[in-house]
Amino acid sequence: MNKDLVTELKKGSSQAFNTLFEKYNGKIYNFSLGYLNDREEAKEIVQDVFLKIWNARKDLSEEKSLDSYLFTIAKNTILNTIRK
Repeated sequence: MNKDLVTELKKGSSQAFNTLFEKYNGKIYNFSLGYLNDREEAKEIVQDVFLKIWNARKDLSEEKSLDSYLFTIAKNTILNTIRK
């Protein structure tokens, strides 16, 4: 299913983006909250992750794990937030 989702995202499908958001926003929020212990910052991380995904949608690979990619972006964004 993620391959089809990535294919549609690469075409600029807002429906695919919404599906991705619905599937992962809670997971990324909880992941972020576990590191930051700040609800507002965790919400910002979620927004940043999905903004980055949308902006990089044409470069996504159908062959690579979307889960790993999303959580890598989240982790890096969290680390950048902590550094600030």
